[in-house]
Amino acid sequence: MDDLLIMAKSAHQAQQHTTLIAQKLQELGWLLNNKKSQLIPTQDINHLGMCINTKTMTISIPGKKIRTLRRNAYQLLHMKTVSWTKLAQFIGSAIATQLGNQQARFRTRHLLKQLNRTRNHITAPITALMQ
Repeated sequence: MDDLLIMAKSAHQAQQHTTLIAQKLQELGWLLNNKKSQLIPTQDINHLGMCINTKTMTISIPGKKIRTLRRNAYQLLHMKTVSWTKLAQFIGSAIATQLGNQQARFRTRHLLKQLNRTRNHITAPITALMQ
């Protein structure tokens, strides 16, 4: 387990909960990586690759992630054949944005069907993604 997000009604309460949870996890033998942890309450945080803003109650996708996804989609569209692994990686990356993009699952449905049709032959290239 490595991604934990604590929310509370106030900064003081969030700090108390964070301290309590950190202590309990350490008592149970968990190691906390303080370099990767945000232990001071904030209303704007990058969590699991998404930008979460609790002031505006919004979740957005960072621009770099959008550009990477678009570049990968463009490359896939212009390939005559695609490896099973490359397509699975792209679908996973796209679906991982669904907190900030509610259409991610819908827009990858055709690709997922194509992937599932070939799951018993993962070493064979996949052709005709757009058919």
